[in-house]
Amino acid sequence: MVYVHGKLPDLIKEYLEYSFAKIDGVKFIVANSVILEGVNLPVDSLFILNTYSLNIKGLTNLIGRVNRLNEVFSEEDKYLKKLSPKIHFINSEKYNGIRGKMENKIKLLRNGFFKDEVKNPLLLNFNFEEFEQKLNDKVESGGSESSKIKALSEVQDLQDRERFIIFGEDTPSYRIMRILSESELSTNYQNYRDVFRLIESRVHEVMASPEWLGEDVINKIYLLFIHGLEENICNYEFARLKQAKARDFYRMFIDKLHRFSLKEHISDMVEYFYSIRNQQSGRDFYIGQSYGEKSKFNEDRNSYGQNVFIDLASKTHKELVNIALVKIKIESDFVSYILNQYVTILYELELISEGDYNKHIYGTENRKNSDFVKVGFSGSLVNRLDRDGQIKNLTLGEFGDVICKDEFREYMRNKDALMKFEVEKFIEL
Repeated sequence: MVYVHGKLPDLIKEYLEYSFAKIDGVKFIVANSVILEGVNLPVDSLFILNTYSLNIKGLTNLIGRVNRLNEVFSEEDKYLKKLSPKIHFINSEKYNGIRGKMENKIKLLRNGFFKDEVKNPLLLNFNFEEFEQKLNDKVESGGSESSKIKALSEVQDLQDRERFIIFGEDTPSYRIMRILSESELSTNYQNYRDVFRLIESRVHEVMASPEWLGEDVINKIYLLFIHGLEENICNYEFARLKQAKARDFYRMFIDKLHRFSLKEHISDMVEYFYSIRNQQSGRDFYIGQSYGEKSKFNEDRNSYGQNVFIDLASKTHKELVNIALVKIKIESDFVSYILNQYVTILYELELISEGDYNKHIYGTENRKNSDFVKVGFSGSLVNRLDRDGQIKNLTLGEFGDVICKDEFREYMRNKDALMKFEVEKFIEL
């Protein structure tokens, strides 16, 4: 049996799904909604324990995971009864809640009618009047007027930004504001228009500052996007970078993310947990909303926040290993989807060099090595192959295919299953 959820590192999740599909001894897979992400697995029966947040499309997609057509019409098993998959709805209070009625969701399947809802305000067929009317209907049925005003404001704001990007005049000031507007930075700030204007003025200042060149990438993010703007930041995870300790952590984490294998990274993280578990930072260790068990007093907001902390001292060794796995995934996603966005903006504004950009994003300034990362290799894998002198045995073809010499296949012969799995996504060994 394997367990899969969205907070597993992608490589581990993919390897577990591969193991379920290829290893006869693995008979069951337990998963949350991450299983909806389009992975084809040889599933014969499905047991649905929770239908929360599943609409008709999501429910149909989930059921579609069972007995895919390539399994039904396979040469090895010509068994057409698989066209009628075994789907079991388990309406349990433990998993579906006291008020969870699966009956209502099952009835949706009888409809079979899918109505596309155009929610993207930037599409031509988005109807603002219909959108406003739906919000009015919600208010009439007990919804909040302030929520309606906020939703309308966000749509109009997005449309205004798009018009600015498309029709703005081509000036140095416009270029900076366009780069900021094209990003998702606006969602991280309150009063983002005023913030953007302040950031624009800072860009001109730092370009003329010799001290700026001596700062590393993490500090440059802090100085340009955080310092003095703390009250306007509404993304709590990003706001943590105002603390020097948080910036130190991400310098260390990004370096290890590129250098360490996943096994090495987990071992290093667990060792770190043991070093701080009896300190205040260990008793109030930040893990995020998904796995948080406690809140703590937030001096900046003068209130108790959400449950985003755990007490490492209360955890067993096995639990610490699992927490390390989850923490690596959470922080990797933060780096990939939030932090790297700011690094890209710095590069587009010509505030960091191409070498600094490549070192942060790919873990190397070596052009050939970064090319392998661009086609999908993890930075840690590339660094390991580089340390072992194997990059010379790999080349990239005209269409991004990876070509290896016999020496590389010999090198991989005795490597562990996880490393072989990652390499075989690109090379047939």
